Amino acid sequence: MPIIITQDILSATEQPVAGWSLAVLKNYTEKPNKKQTGMDSFFVFELLEGPGSSNVNKGRTFIHTVYSSAIEARVSEECRKYIQLLCALTGATSEELIGKEVDPLDYVTNRIWVNIIDEPYEGRILKKASEFSPDGVVPF
Repeated sequence: MPIIITQDILSATEQPVAGWSLAVLKNYTEKPNKKQTGMDSFFVFELLEGPGSSNVNKGRTFIHTVYSSAIEARVSEECRKYIQLLCALTGATSEELIGKEVDPLDYVTNRIWVNIIDEPYEGRILKKASEFSPDGVVPF
């Protein structure tokens, strides 16, 4: 059977362009961290638009990783992003999330805004999330 390459397939192979993008949570997985002391979390998003309401990121995949070691060590920036992400996905405030168990799989198909930045690392450019916002709150 012949294979037909579509624009969606091509878009999925390209790195996202930095800036605010609308995204939908497609999957969530966990795996043990390197030291086997906790579970790292992987939030897999499909980008719907952005930056600047353009279609440049449409169909591209973005994976946000939450490292359990950073959360356990209370690394301020990582904890802030984790709370922002959960608030954006659930629609709850950080205060409303205190003491609640959140299963990210319950929020698959939820749309949020993610600010993707370019971060230089060992001669490469990594795509990282710097901020998250709920779908109904356009952050730019």
